[in-house]
Amino acid sequence: MGVKDQGLQEYLRDNERFADFVNGTLFGGKQIIEASYLKEVQRKKRVSCQLQTIGSNTHKIKSSDESSIKFMYLERERDFLRLHDKPGCKMLLACEVESRANYEMPVRCFTYDGVEYTDQLKSRKRNIKKENIEKDDR
Repeated sequence: MGVKDQGLQEYLRDNERFADFVNGTLFGGKQIIEASYLKEVQRKKRVSCQLQTIGSNTHKIKSSDESSIKFMYLERERDFLRLHDKPGCKMLLACEVESRANYEMPVRCFTYDGVEYTDQLKSRKRNIKKENIEKDDR
């Protein structure tokens, strides 16, 4: 985070301001997001991938050869991530603060979303596995 971005980051930490900002920019001023329903969500996410390196290229692998398996860890942190948890209107709101145009930002946001989706998929697989184990125990 740059020094120029700190002022706006501090300003948007307040849920009332964050809600006003989102309502103004995404919903044309219509009051959809209510500050009282906003909750901060963990902004830092870490995901691991199994990799195999061949020369200078890195490839995902599904090999059982333990000696060639390496893990790559990717960690990303968003500036703001809030859950709007109103009954009937649940949404995750992400915001990145930039003081000037940054044409890399869409790629960074895709990475954030990819890490988040990967985390959700892993959690879902764990829950399904746990449910199957519980069914087998009955």
